[in-house]
Amino acid sequence: MVAPSPYRTAIIDCVKSGMTDSEIVKKLKVSRFLVFRTAQRYRRLGTSDDMQRRGRRVTVTTPEAVKAVRGKIRRTPERSMRKMSKEYEMSRESMRTIVKDKLKMIPYRMQKGAFLNQKNKTLRMKKARKLLAGTEDGSHLTTLFTDEKIFTVEPNKNGQNHRIIANDFQSACEKGKILNKTSHPASVMDLPELPLTAKLR
Repeated sequence: MVAPSPYRTAIIDCVKSGMTDSEIVKKLKVSRFLVFRTAQRYRRLGTSDDMQRRGRRVTVTTPEAVKAVRGKIRRTPERSMRKMSKEYEMSRESMRTIVKDKLKMIPYRMQKGAFLNQKNKTLRMKKARKLLAGTEDGSHLTTLFTDEKIFTVEPNKNGQNHRIIANDFQSACEKGKILNKTSHPASVMDLPELPLTAKLR
């Protein structure tokens, strides 16, 4: 919907005072078409409101819905448009219209990458030197097998299902589009429990 002209009220006041269209154009320095259209609408309706428009009124992608979706994305950019459409009880096409057409945002897939900062470089250097030193005394051939079970506690992000909704690629990266892929993610260790009657060998 096109916003009303800021000169509408001034043009109507000039029409009420009895000025002609040419006089209004010279006084306000606006286009003749704008003055003619505004004056004609006022003479027909008797008010400054817009004329009744044709077509179906917007009932789903309303400004209130757009504002609510914008606030939700601002709080948590990692959103699923499919889940948001169910939450607001609208179709996926309507939610896609709000995000892409009205908010001008794009859902970016999350990616994994290694962040090599100075701390990670130092740790890699220490591990490499330790492995190299183990080749001299043969300790790298020693393998220890245990009954420990390691469970990864970090959430597994799927790039197909997890998206970052942002205006551009730069802001998407700042909001967490690229995940730090580590060789040893956060995990917990579970040791098997043996009964009291069990015999240790």
